[in-house]
Amino acid sequence: MVMNLRIVGLIAVGILLVIGVAVVLTQGDGEDDRVTVPPVEEREQMTPEERAAALLDSMPDGEHQGRLLTIDASTVTFRLVEVLRGDAAVEAAREQGALAPDGSLPGDAYARDTFETVTLPLADEPAITIQVCTPGCQEVPTTGEALATGEAVPGGQGENVFVFRVSQGKVASLTELQL
Repeated sequence: MVMNLRIVGLIAVGILLVIGVAVVLTQGDGEDDRVTVPPVEEREQMTPEERAAALLDSMPDGEHQGRLLTIDASTVTFRLVEVLRGDAAVEAAREQGALAPDGSLPGDAYARDTFETVTLPLADEPAITIQVCTPGCQEVPTTGEALATGEAVPGGQGENVFVFRVSQGKVASLTELQL
């Protein structure tokens, strides 16, 4: 009998939690502030501009960090990261399995993956700087077209991590980081 009452009590608590979550989710001023990202199947059928518009509100103005995935004449796609340095970088690299427990990071930096991908429109003339590493590394200005066609190749040794600045909903600049 006591066991049955506990089970009934747990079920009642679960129902109340579900109702509470539903009430919280339906409250508000009637306007949904959340960005609705279309399913992958729908995004694959969209033009780059439509994909960018679908994801536009997900990035506020300011500087962000991400791995450059694709770039074309009008859009750029990043996989967002958080660049960490020092002990925080070592700890994050170990947590994500990129570093053995007794290993060390070359360069003392790590780009922790957030597993979020965003596609944003490019400004008309974005400022783009890549790292060109031939014995030493130096920043070299380039264009989105040169990156898109492969004329300019980021020097990030597989990382290709950029700081990108969003202004008025468009990527205004990209600067490759040397990790």
